[in-house]
Amino acid sequence: MERINVLFYHYKSKVNSKGLAPIYLRITINGKSSKYSTGIKIPEKDWDASKNRIKGRSTEVTRYNNQLDRLRSQVLDIAYDLERKNMQVSPDKIIKALKGERIEQATLMNTFDQYISGIQKLEGRSYQQSTINKFKYIQKHLKNFLKTEMDLDDVLLSEMKKGFLSRYEQFCLQRVEQITVNKEIQRIKHVMNYAEEHELIDKNIFRNYRMKHVNKEVVFLNEDELKRLEEKEFQIERLEYVRDFFLFSCYTGLGYAESEALSVFNISQLKDGFKWIEVVRKKTQLSYSVPLLPKAEALLNKYANHPLCEIKGTLLPVYSNQKVNSYLKEIAELCGITKRLTHHVARKTFASTVLILNDVPMDIVSKALGHSNVTITQKHYAKVRDIGLAKHFQNLKNKVDEQSVKYLKRVS
Repeated sequence: MERINVLFYHYKSKVNSKGLAPIYLRITINGKSSKYSTGIKIPEKDWDASKNRIKGRSTEVTRYNNQLDRLRSQVLDIAYDLERKNMQVSPDKIIKALKGERIEQATLMNTFDQYISGIQKLEGRSYQQSTINKFKYIQKHLKNFLKTEMDLDDVLLSEMKKGFLSRYEQFCLQRVEQITVNKEIQRIKHVMNYAEEHELIDKNIFRNYRMKHVNKEVVFLNEDELKRLEEKEFQIERLEYVRDFFLFSCYTGLGYAESEALSVFNISQLKDGFKWIEVVRKKTQLSYSVPLLPKAEALLNKYANHPLCEIKGTLLPVYSNQKVNSYLKEIAELCGITKRLTHHVARKTFASTVLILNDVPMDIVSKALGHSNVTITQKHYAKVRDIGLAKHFQNLKNKVDEQSVKYLKRVS
């Protein structure tokens, strides 16, 4: 059992008009403390701090001291009972039990409920609805795993073993790729950290669980594919809208959420030869600016008086993210593009084809993407940078070869 320190003290600052101040109980475990009023009030002169007792031998003093002894015993009994049930022993839980309140054992499902309830209160500030939904989906997947693989509706956090995540990982790989599984496990670990911080468990046993490394390839459109997309004429209006919405992000790097909500208030006046787009990236809550390149500005002009834009107060007509990604599959097929198109590919295209392969320095690329630091950019786009280097070396080789031919002709 953890070392428990039980101390009674005279709360002098709470003295009443009769000169009496209350006796409080302080419970300390591993440096964390909580206090509890014993209901006893005495004059300051009657308290013996060195003995943790009330001075005197009267019947009332004896009764009070016996009450303190019983409280001390109760604290130890509650602590032993919590430990016997494999529950974390904490000052708050002990005091809750002293007050007669029920202490529920933390389970995986009710911990997810608590966590989701907490982040829902921060929706629109620290968390977006899309993030909240991801935790809900994972909770649903965990319920399915518990029922299918363990024949359980729920499991106590205290009874979860280190092998739980390994089994869950294997279960998930039957339906999704490793990179998706890694994201789910990362969020489960996040909830378990929450459980540890809120003293629902002693320690997050999954903290050091290592997820399998995945080399994720950056999917982006090259110059030829981008040109085919730009020049394609669509007979179906919805496909034209989605193509233009996608192209706008190819030339600005804005994510779906930022492009979908873009309004005149996000466009600044001419500065350094450009109009600028100023947005807050919803994923990171970071403010950043990106120049409005001519092709992107032309798309805004195209839809300047569009009815859908006027109704919503936005600069581009747009469908839901799900529909955009669905229509992009049709568009890719019509344009002869074999890559799997999603709206996020537009952001990758902006970083790769529009910026990096046109020799824009990595620190500028990082700022244009709204990344929190350049290391993130370098990690994601290292291979693209290598393509750019290869292109430079090929140009250099061509130049050297040309000079060599001229030299040989001169000396021969």
